[in-house]
Amino acid sequence: MPTSLSPECLHHCLHGEPHLTDIERFLISLFLKPRLRNSIVAPGWSDHWASLLGTAPDEVLTNFQRIGLLRHPDISGQLSVKFRVPELADLCRSYDLHPRGKKDELVSRLVDKVETSLLQRHIGTVDALECTELGREIGESFRSEANSKRATAERAVLDALTNRNLLDACKIMFEYEAKQPWPRAIGADWTRPDKSRELALLRELFSQPSVSELELLAAGQALLWGKEPAEFLPKRSGPRRSKTAEERAVEIEARKQATIASQRITLRGYLSNQDILLGVSILAGSCCEHCKSLSGNYTFDEVPQLPHEGCTNPKGCRCCYAPLTSLSFKHLT
Repeated sequence: MPTSLSPECLHHCLHGEPHLTDIERFLISLFLKPRLRNSIVAPGWSDHWASLLGTAPDEVLTNFQRIGLLRHPDISGQLSVKFRVPELADLCRSYDLHPRGKKDELVSRLVDKVETSLLQRHIGTVDALECTELGREIGESFRSEANSKRATAERAVLDALTNRNLLDACKIMFEYEAKQPWPRAIGADWTRPDKSRELALLRELFSQPSVSELELLAAGQALLWGKEPAEFLPKRSGPRRSKTAEERAVEIEARKQATIASQRITLRGYLSNQDILLGVSILAGSCCEHCKSLSGNYTFDEVPQLPHEGCTNPKGCRCCYAPLTSLSFKHLT
């Protein structure tokens, strides 16, 4: 388990030669923009950070300040972390300033036109931190390396899926996540040899007929990486513009195929546990009226397939299955 800022590490940092663990560099990168200290040291998050750092995160942040990697932000940074855009707009109105614009623009307008002492009264006490110049160099370097490693892993997964080497795609993703200082899905064991569920998802997906290769590959990557399929579709070049009807249709179809595979595998898992489950619930979430009307509890013989064919949500059906136990069972539809 990595420890926090050993004497050797402190020596290197104080002499302009930072030598930090990946989790420490990742922590610093979170402060490239001003951030509330409590977002790291608050109950719940603090315990997880401590398990990764080997000591209390509050102690680590204090050390980072002491050796010149983090500092308290100036008035602009304090405004940014203290207020949301609507609140900044209201503050601008109170000083007869133009209330429209992005967050950075509103903050800059207030700092330029309003006395610091007056702004400080509005802010009060803010326990926030941001990177110093040295800290920014470390944080940006970590981000750059992390983005490069992620891109390499994603390309390898795409190649494996394209060649239908589904198990290899699973292994590549697992190996990548296992090496991350802050792995995806807290509590997930990315070192486990059993990849049967992930492999089953991909096999189910790639067994679907009449689906374009572009949609299949985007859906497959989304299932493995836990993202929306749109993240893996070709990016548009040039000036930003609205998506075409064709682009939106491809996104919806890719998401539909990912949902079909995911929900079918989930339902099969519940069906294999009928000895301890009473049935299946369908949770509608933020779906259309048709989906909401079909939400509820079902016996295993009655449960319909997801996604609902009659869904009118422009982004596709968002319904999902949940196990129905003796504690949740009340009224079967």
